[in-house]
Amino acid sequence: MSVFDLPLQLMRLSKRYLDFSNQIAVDFEWHRRQGGLGLGPLSARLIEQTRLLKSSAICAEDYYHLGLYRGELSFEQKRSFLGSYQKWRYFDRINPPVYDVLARDKALFHIFADSHGIPTPETLATTAPGTKPYFGLRLDTAGAVRQFLQDHHGEDLFFKPADGSLGEGALAVGPDGSSTRAWIELPSQTATDVEGILQHLTPGGKLGRFLVQRRLRPHQLFADIVPHVCPTVRIMTLCTERGVEFLGAAVRIGSGRSATDNVAGGGLIAPITMRTGLLQRAYCLDDGIPKPTDVHPLTGASLPRVETPEWGKIQTLVAESAQRFNFLPCIGWDIGITDGGPVVIEINTRPRCVSVQTAAPHGLLQGPLGRELAKTAGRLGNGLSIDPRHAQSDPQPA
Repeated sequence: MSVFDLPLQLMRLSKRYLDFSNQIAVDFEWHRRQGGLGLGPLSARLIEQTRLLKSSAICAEDYYHLGLYRGELSFEQKRSFLGSYQKWRYFDRINPPVYDVLARDKALFHIFADSHGIPTPETLATTAPGTKPYFGLRLDTAGAVRQFLQDHHGEDLFFKPADGSLGEGALAVGPDGSSTRAWIELPSQTATDVEGILQHLTPGGKLGRFLVQRRLRPHQLFADIVPHVCPTVRIMTLCTERGVEFLGAAVRIGSGRSATDNVAGGGLIAPITMRTGLLQRAYCLDDGIPKPTDVHPLTGASLPRVETPEWGKIQTLVAESAQRFNFLPCIGWDIGITDGGPVVIEINTRPRCVSVQTAAPHGLLQGPLGRELAKTAGRLGNGLSIDPRHAQSDPQPA
């Protein structure tokens, strides 16, 4: 150890404790807001969640989204859930950060997926100003975009931010039904036109970077629940010496108010039994608390508890794709359930793990992921303090 190593380590350790203290202050506000829901004393929740923050990266948002206030769970069970606090600390110990660009840059992802024959949504063009990567046609000026839209007037299209996340900025359009040359925004069914779409693609007057894709039509099972919004299956995988291991899965169903199915935008989560593909009871995160529901809150449609459509094909698609992406051992896959079969929409190398842990009796640290993270656990490792009993035991199959 050189004379400079110790001061550097002390600086890093000080910053980590400062970050931890700042997070506790943010978490306190979350606990205070949930005070009227009958979840027990604020002090008890704060103390328990702070202990989980240190052991399993559970911030207050995770604590409530995952229902870890539940009295029927022991503290040891709660420790097996994996949170999102500084998730780069632990995911970057598994996934080399140099490849994270494939998850952040949607155009690069499509270039890689296309070269490996992985089915993805049909991408027609990229609005790519400057020298950034693109897939399909390159539309680098507003004039080029306007001409493209005129050439595809009234078609089913989906505009996806190439650098975005959580579905922010996405736009879906389709024919208005009265004319094949007119558009409506979906699912709101608001009339729009070339100039309206172009305005969406040029926030602040500057052309943004969007993938222009064929709009995915949902499988009929889900089209009967929320028309015009394609649901996705979030599946987490881990490549180990035993091959591709499935860590958990859930279907995400759109709120019906936006073009995407993101839970952050009010969508629903329906956990999936991995062995059978059975859709379990759905949950909505009402006020940050998972609440079970048997009907869609906007459309009133019944939420079926049947096998996930084409579950075998989904598993095969994910397993084969994970082998092609094996340089990223742990991936959160978003698989579109379309009327033409499953497609890979995107990957996540630092995924939030809420979907696949919602309403579960145990978390992702129980099993293969826990064992992998335990190899680098510690204050100067990934920042987690993993219970070895969880890391060494596998969850019982449902």
